[in-house]
Amino acid sequence: MFYGSGKGTESSYWILTMIETAKIHNLNPEDYLRCVFEHAPYCEKTSDWEKILPWNIKITPFQPRDQCKPE
Repeated sequence: MFYGSGKGTESSYWILTMIETAKIHNLNPEDYLRCVFEHAPYCEKTSDWEKILPWNIKITPFQPRDQCKPE
């Protein structure tokens, strides 16, 4: 009803599940999602995906890329 389609509902479900799972494992949800989104494009095998599960991932500090630096 609030997401516009079944796919919107499904996407929201997965994001909210990831946030709550991060909280259960005492991880900052924002940091966890950032690390997952940084690593996910490079996951090819099941073992790669297992490395980014909340109980396996190593949260790295945010490193700005200086792409939008004002002059």
